[in-house]
Amino acid sequence: MPSHAGTEAFYAVFHGLIAMLGPDYCVVLYSAAGGQQEQVLAVGNGRLAGLAVGNRPTGADRTAIDEILRHGPGYVANYFSFSAAGRRLRSCLMRLGTGDNPAGYLAIHYDLTQAEILKNMATLLTEGKPAADLTAVEQKSRLDDLIGEGLRRARQYLGKPLAYASKVEKIQLVERLDQDGFFLLKGSIEALAQEMGNTKYTVYSYLRENRIRVAD
Repeated sequence: MPSHAGTEAFYAVFHGLIAMLGPDYCVVLYSAAGGQQEQVLAVGNGRLAGLAVGNRPTGADRTAIDEILRHGPGYVANYFSFSAAGRRLRSCLMRLGTGDNPAGYLAIHYDLTQAEILKNMATLLTEGKPAADLTAVEQKSRLDDLIGEGLRRARQYLGKPLAYASKVEKIQLVERLDQDGFFLLKGSIEALAQEMGNTKYTVYSYLRENRIRVAD
């Protein structure tokens, strides 16, 4: 665990937040060197925000730190940014300690991916005329849009066409999509199988394997 003068007392808070908030949150402890020299001392679920120990703050976090240094608020809440993988994040950054010189900064980033999927599903069922009045063609069009967005995020997550992914990458991708609620959409397994160049039975197999491992 990295150490920095003045921040040791906050590591318990850092670890407690990681344990409490879960996998959709990234928690970051920054140093307070000043002069644009802050860096990551510790990070939990860093892949969500594309951060690792030793990195400089993201652009959005840098702006929040500067806002605190210029105007002196204890925190900057509810700002948005995108991770390196294209995930939209809702964030809050707080100064640590009292006095003119902060001991460090604590940032919390929430990955909005799953929330946006659920929002889109709610829109599908509630926007405009009642879902019961939608024609079969309209319902299929909206489902296709949601599935298409999920596949776009999947390609963005891997950084390449899904057909070029290795078996390990495909298994990891299925696990991520399952966490995001992608497989709640009717026809999603068939669409993903076609995109990956596999059969739907292979996708079912990956999905079952991941869920058994999580259950254990």
